[in-house]
Amino acid sequence: MPAHPPHGKTLLTGSKPVIEALMGIRNYLIEGSSGTGKTSVASELERRGYHVVHGDRVLAYVGDPETGRALAGPPEGADRIAWGYAHWIWPAEKVRAIAADTTHPVTFFCGGSRNFHKFLHLFDKVFVLDIDVETLNRRLDGRPNEPGFEPAERALVLRYHNTREYLPAGINIDAAGSVTGVVDDILAQLT
Repeated sequence: MPAHPPHGKTLLTGSKPVIEALMGIRNYLIEGSSGTGKTSVASELERRGYHVVHGDRVLAYVGDPETGRALAGPPEGADRIAWGYAHWIWPAEKVRAIAADTTHPVTFFCGGSRNFHKFLHLFDKVFVLDIDVETLNRRLDGRPNEPGFEPAERALVLRYHNTREYLPAGINIDAAGSVTGVVDDILAQLT
């Protein structure tokens, strides 16, 4: 028997409990719109020795948020930027497999995914990074090769930031301060 048994959702079928989905010991999602600091937070968590999955680097691809099928590109006439943003997803089966791994006491998934509804139930808590518009613009100005630098992308990022479209519900984290302070705030809220 492992020192820390995996946890999952228990269902009753007849008189026997059945574990629906085995999960790692603790799994957390860190989300936020472009420029809020997801990658910086992930790097700081790694520096502190935590297991981190950089979702935007190792999981994300352009696909159908409902089926998970990879897509080659936007249909003719579609706004390329908005379409790409709406189809930035993670493979749900791979997220489930990583979340089920009990090798690490804690795993942080950091990044954005438009199909989070397919695996949100796997996380013990969801943290949503948020910053004020002035800080967001300043950060986007300093990222010439990232989403939000070009004017058309910037307008879309600011719109999504304002509407919180494509963000899951979660614990709001003020990410305008130092990265170490943001990570301290997140770690103070773990269960």
